[in-house]
Amino acid sequence: MKIFNFVKKFIFKYKSSLIVFLFFSIIGWLMSIIVPYITGNYIDLLLQSKDFKVIYDFTAKIILIGITTIFTSFIVSYTYVKIQTKSMADLNFYVLDHVTKLPILYFKGVDSAYLNQRINSDSNTVVSFVLANMLDRSSPNFCVKSPWLEHEPSLSPPFNSLYCFRP
Repeated sequence: MKIFNFVKKFIFKYKSSLIVFLFFSIIGWLMSIIVPYITGNYIDLLLQSKDFKVIYDFTAKIILIGITTIFTSFIVSYTYVKIQTKSMADLNFYVLDHVTKLPILYFKGVDSAYLNQRINSDSNTVVSFVLANMLDRSSPNFCVKSPWLEHEPSLSPPFNSLYCFRP
């Protein structure tokens, strides 16, 4: 938790990008849930219907969903990289500013290029870790009441009829 509290001041500087990132991530999750349902209905329709207009309408919907998924995936990737890069640069600058305030004798036996490379690499790793875990924390959990699990003896009573998953 200390890592998150330390890095959040660098990440939350870019709230607008973060909101866009989370919004399109949720849209992407919803699309990943909707696509199998629509595809199943499309296959059922292909097997049952002889009307080409209905088939064309369903095909247009599937193409539209595919284009929307590609667009949201692009926006999520773009904003993730943007937030990560800017936050990493801010954290890197913060640490290097702290290092420049240290006494000269502290660096007597230290390779400055190696130290700079390690600070850069570690800043990137920490920001990536926090962003990935923040995304996991913000992802919605979906729970479904399942009549098939109600009589499962191996599950304790509060959980014997719920099936929860994360996209």
